[in-house]
Amino acid sequence: MLQKSIVFILFVTSTTFCWAQGNHLPASGNVGIGTTNPQLKLDVQGGGVSISGFNPISSINGFRNVLQLKNPSHAAIVYNPGEASELMFGFHSSSRFFWGSKTNGYSMVLNDAGHLYVYNSLQVGNQHVPGYTLSVAGKAIAKEVKVSLSDWADHVFLPEYKLLSLPEVKTYIQNHGHLPGIPSAEEVLANGIELGEMNKKLLEKVEELTLHLIRLDAENRELHKQMQSLSDEIKTIKSTTN
Repeated sequence: MLQKSIVFILFVTSTTFCWAQGNHLPASGNVGIGTTNPQLKLDVQGGGVSISGFNPISSINGFRNVLQLKNPSHAAIVYNPGEASELMFGFHSSSRFFWGSKTNGYSMVLNDAGHLYVYNSLQVGNQHVPGYTLSVAGKAIAKEVKVSLSDWADHVFLPEYKLLSLPEVKTYIQNHGHLPGIPSAEEVLANGIELGEMNKKLLEKVEELTLHLIRLDAENRELHKQMQSLSDEIKTIKSTTN
């Protein structure tokens, strides 16, 4: 009985001493949680992982460093590695963040300057419009918008341009309910408008109106000259008859 008591005391004492020194893990091999056959340095199977503490080195603006990936080159969080459905969140040593898939490669890159590159399409809101790189389901506001175009409306000023006369424009409006070359209200409501193309069309109409005004001004000046000439003739006739 005395022997058993001594063994028990020694066991308790040694166990307490080991716990007092902290948790000691082997220098080599793998550690498993939820498995007796770990395949990695740390292999967790079963439930999820919850982290309540944080690392001593804080992050940007004092954010607590809960999970850190320390690697002098590149590091990634990978879902289903090696499978067709593989996805990755990659961190590059050049201070860039990559999002990619096994089938499509990189599809998004964010650098440390805050520049985001999306290689396919970006959808804001719950509506994606096929064929457009950016779909916004709602209002958008900007201080400046620049639209790249392949041509402009100055062809109106070329000698070979067929300028409709004002009577022809009047007839077209009476028959169609809108200006020539401008989409109807039904078309706009159904398909919207191309901002750059519509600005070009509106400028085309302004240039056409300018040409009409130049022509009318020339005709008005000619009429004014004729009226002045007639007035001078009348004055001459009156002076010779008196």
